[in-house]
Amino acid sequence: MNPNAFCRFFKSRTQKSLTQFINEIRIGHACKLLNNRDIPITKIASDSGFNNVSNFNRFFKLVKKTSPRQYRKDLQLN
Repeated sequence: MNPNAFCRFFKSRTQKSLTQFINEIRIGHACKLLNNRDIPITKIASDSGFNNVSNFNRFFKLVKKTSPRQYRKDLQLN
């Protein structure tokens, strides 16, 4: 199966593009890392597979409806 065919198949089964799915997995990993206040957000972005912090912030906000910083603050309140 060539890459384009796989992407079409994947989207037909999951209703998400492969890129969107992978970014959601990365954001999930970042959420686990945000529990540790000792790790800077820039390091979490890098460890989660994002090339720069602005992309990380944009995708995080798209998936979680809040910024990584606010997400971390909210975790500390609970």
